[in-house]
Amino acid sequence: MGVTALAACSSGTGGTGPTPTPTAASTFVVEGSVAVESDFVANMQADNTTLDGPCAVKAGYDDIKGGAQVVVLDAAGSTVGLGTLATVTLDLPDGTTSLASAFCRATFRVVDVPAGSDFYAIQIASRDPYRLTAADARKPVELSLGDL
Repeated sequence: MGVTALAACSSGTGGTGPTPTPTAASTFVVEGSVAVESDFVANMQADNTTLDGPCAVKAGYDDIKGGAQVVVLDAAGSTVGLGTLATVTLDLPDGTTSLASAFCRATFRVVDVPAGSDFYAIQIASRDPYRLTAADARKPVELSLGDL
C-alpha cells in the first residue's frame, strides 16, 4: 500500500489566505495635541479654573471636544488611521499664571499607522487636514486653532 501526498497550490490571485498583520517596524504612532482658543467668560462662569481641568472652547470651535474623530491620511488621501481626541482641558502658556492667557488643549494618539508614505495629513473633527512629512508625523504633533 503506497502513500500519496496531495498539495493545493495557489498563484496568489483570488486566494483567501490570511491578511498579513503589519509588523511594528511597518507601522508607527501619530500623537500630539491641538490647542484651541478658550472662552474666558464661559470658563469663569463654569468655574473652569483648574489647570488640566475642564475647558470651554471659544464659539466656532465646538467640534473640538473629547471623543471627536482624528483621521490620519496618507499622501494619496486614503485613511490609514483613526483615533479620537481626549478630554479638552485647561492649559496655560509656559511661564504664565494668568487665566486670561488660558487656552484649551486636547491630546490624540493614533496607533498602527502604516509606514511608507512620503507625507501624511491629520484631520481633527471637521477641520481641514494638516499636512506633514513622514518624519514629522513620527514626532509629537502640536496643532493650534484660534488666536493663541
